[in-house]
Amino acid sequence: MKRKLLTVLLMSAMILASSTVAKADDVFDSNTEEASEIDRNTKKQPEANIEDTISTLEKIVKEESEKEKNAEDSITTYADGIAIDEGNFPDEVFREYLKDNFDKDSNGYFSQDEIDSVILISVLDKGVKSLIGINYFTNLESLECSQGELTELDVSKNSNLITLHCSGNQLTSLDVSHNPNLAYLWCAANQLTSLDVSSNSNLSSLNCERNQLTSLNVSHNPNLSSLTCRWNQLTSLDVSQNSNLSWLACENNQLTSLDVSGNTKLSSLSCGNNRLTLLDVSQNPNLSSLDCMSSQLTTLDVTKNPNLSYLKCGDNQLTSLDISMNPNLSYLWCGSNQLTSLDVSKKPSLKGLGCEANQLTSLDVSENPNLNWLNCADNQLKSLDVNVHLNLNNLWCAGNHLPKLDLSNNKQMFIRNIETLNPMHDSLRGAYVTPQDIYTEAVSTNGTWAVDLAAIIGKENLGRVTLATDGAKLSADGTVTFSGSTVPTELVYNYDTKNPAEDTPMTVHVALTRNNVDDQTGKDVTVDTGDLDIDKICKENNISMNANVEIILSQGTPSKESLDKLTQAAGTNGYSISAAYEILMTLFSDGQKIADITDNFGRIKLTFQVNASLAGQNAVVYQLHNNSQVIVHDGLTINTDGTVTITVDKFSSFAVAVKSSSNNTDKPDTDQPGTNKPDSNRPDTNKPATNQSNANQPNTNQSNGGQSDVKQTNTNQLSPKTGDSTNPAFWLLVAMAASITGILNRKRFYKH
Repeated sequence: MKRKLLTVLLMSAMILASSTVAKADDVFDSNTEEASEIDRNTKKQPEANIEDTISTLEKIVKEESEKEKNAEDSITTYADGIAIDEGNFPDEVFREYLKDNFDKDSNGYFSQDEIDSVILISVLDKGVKSLIGINYFTNLESLECSQGELTELDVSKNSNLITLHCSGNQLTSLDVSHNPNLAYLWCAANQLTSLDVSSNSNLSSLNCERNQLTSLNVSHNPNLSSLTCRWNQLTSLDVSQNSNLSWLACENNQLTSLDVSGNTKLSSLSCGNNRLTLLDVSQNPNLSSLDCMSSQLTTLDVTKNPNLSYLKCGDNQLTSLDISMNPNLSYLWCGSNQLTSLDVSKKPSLKGLGCEANQLTSLDVSENPNLNWLNCADNQLKSLDVNVHLNLNNLWCAGNHLPKLDLSNNKQMFIRNIETLNPMHDSLRGAYVTPQDIYTEAVSTNGTWAVDLAAIIGKENLGRVTLATDGAKLSADGTVTFSGSTVPTELVYNYDTKNPAEDTPMTVHVALTRNNVDDQTGKDVTVDTGDLDIDKICKENNISMNANVEIILSQGTPSKESLDKLTQAAGTNGYSISAAYEILMTLFSDGQKIADITDNFGRIKLTFQVNASLAGQNAVVYQLHNNSQVIVHDGLTINTDGTVTITVDKFSSFAVAVKSSSNNTDKPDTDQPGTNKPDSNRPDTNKPATNQSNANQPNTNQSNGGQSDVKQTNTNQLSPKTGDSTNPAFWLLVAMAASITGILNRKRFYKH
């Protein structure tokens, strides 16, 4: 202001001097050229009025004084500096902070030296509502004002600013166009709808996450090495001009594509929760961390990322994942995909594995001894071995098909945190192993339903089991029996995992499938009904599968007529019969006999006991179907245990024959297999007697395709064996004895 007043005074002096010269024309010689020129100039100037001039000067001085006050933004200044008062710094918290940290002489004013010395202001998390007055500190290099209550921020006068942290406020706009030196800008968790960083060519780190940005241009920031822009509304992001980028976090936006092929320095990429269908990281050899969770990826190739140690690719549509080229992998989350297999071998550094909600049927973690966190829940695992994981403290394996689990070696296991059941959450603690669902077959023997639990968990583990199904009893040999005649549908037991941290029983639900076949054949015949088509049987006989369907297999002795035909067929080919059987199948529904089943039942494997002394000899099984069709099963060899096996799709009379010799006869006697003696333990089924043959069943010439070569012959075309020495009276007695024995030995066993 003093300079302005001095200028006004000089102007005033010039005016007065000009007026004086104009009136002193008598001093000069009017005949000279100089005098003439001066006279001409002075005549052009109006005559000055001194009083008016003084008035004008006073007015100018007053106006300049007012302008000076306005220029200082009505801030009171004193000769001692800038007052630290409400007029200069309205926010009390900010004002007290400045006073406590920068008023070195505690006089309540900021001197120029004190102002110039301020290069860092940090009011982080102090609840500051206004930073008016920040413009004084023109040397400021770092401003930290995050977690406040700011609604506006003007840093246009802080041209030396290098670092600006203003996250967690209520800013709706931010202008950093006057901060050319800005290198670090963190403005996250505000309400910004736009952000222009085109004037910040030195920007190295930008964090603008959790705003409302719909676009972001970083093409003018060649030095950018870290970009965090997640939780916005970005639909596209171009980082092709940011070759120095090593950190990129852009998850939780609306990106449909992302090209990082030009970012060869990239070491960390988080791009999950977008709409990406493709992600190519083959040009990022330095990548150590990749998070692409919750996108729409169907494939992911990480074989070109040898330094990868952290991979999150869960909640996508991956059907396979190859991590064989990632030896340094420490954490892997690949849950909620469609993986049917996962190979984590040769990963000794693996500490955390999340592969839940896939379709895994097996998981081998034996080569991951440092594993301390495992989530394999909701798969189809039938076994899980974690005995080598001495540091395991968190386990989530519920929702599988595990019949047993041993945690006795996991001495670092945490106590369960029941309040937190999110397996992906850091606060998950302990072992969550329940429930498990498995399936097995319940078998009915003499009217009692039973399950072989020892076959499921091993006899050595029976002591860990506590049955939870009413009426179920566990025997010493591992058989679970059920009381009553009702067909059981489920067995529930609790398995002691021996968790050293706390009692963690694993509840196992065993869904029981019914074996509707009641095998009452004798000890000389073994029946394998694995390929029996019960649905087909019911459909052929118009029976609903929801009904109480019972299929009874029984064994009898062929009639004399059938035996004669089988003997004739065998003798024609030079064979003699060693054993003969009648195999019957009867269908019951709700206790009522429906039909004798002779065909259209699928396939059944029959094993006949012949004679161990005949082991190694060639054999033929002759099958008489519907008392007319002979089916020949040849190419057989009697096993060392004296048995021979065939597969059939028809039921009828059977005869096992070997080549005739002096050591065997053409006819079986009553002590040979196939001619049963009465059985005192035979159950009384109170069912109608089944027929030995069903004349109403259609004849068929279809081959059974079993283990043997099958030939079919019509008995009407057979001729008696030449030289047959059969005694009719003897065979009549045999037939009568066989009929009586068959009636006595026939068994009934009903199964629901």
